[in-house]
Amino acid sequence: MSRFVEWETKMLSRVQRTGDGDCLIWLGAKSSTGYGMIRVKLGGELEPSKVIGAHRLMAMCQLGTVVLPADLQASHFCHNKMCVNKEHICLKPDSINQQRRTANQGLDVPDTDYTKAIYFYKTYF
Repeated sequence: MSRFVEWETKMLSRVQRTGDGDCLIWLGAKSSTGYGMIRVKLGGELEPSKVIGAHRLMAMCQLGTVVLPADLQASHFCHNKMCVNKEHICLKPDSINQQRRTANQGLDVPDTDYTKAIYFYKTYF
C-alpha cells in the first residue's frame, strides 16, 4: 500500500460525513485560522514529522506527490475550511483563490448549494 493510500485511509477514518457528495468534515486538530491540521511524515523514516493542512494532504494524495507546486494553493470549492472531500479541493493560484473567496461572499447562494457554486466557479474562473 502506498503512503498516499495510507494517508487518505487514515484521514477518512477521522471525518464526519455530512451526506451524499457533501463535505467530509475533518474531526482532527484545527488551526487558529480554522483549517483542519494533521501531523505527518512527508520524508523518510529519519525526517521529522510536519503539521500541515488536512486539505493540502488530501491534494497531495490526489496527485501522488508530497510537493505541491509552489505557485498553487489547495482551494475549497465548498469554502469549508474543515472539508477534506477530494471532490471539493482543487489547486489554484493565490490570486484566483482570493477572487473566488471574494466572489463567494457576494453570491446569493448558500455555500452548501454546491451545484450552483461549482457552476459559478467553473464558468467565471
